[in-house]
Amino acid sequence: MAIDMDEMATRTEDVIQTVASELPATFPSFIADPIFDGMRRYAQRLAR
Repeated sequence: MAIDMDEMATRTEDVIQTVASELPATFPSFIADPIFDGMRRYAQRLAR
């Protein structure tokens, strides 16, 4: 099943929320936040 770039951009925030909810409470935010922020920035570029 292939998804297009628009769908990927649209689903990014849901994916981030799913992954974030599965991380241990002690997982360092200084690691997770830059990764999630990068994913959001890339999703915005895909949506253009």
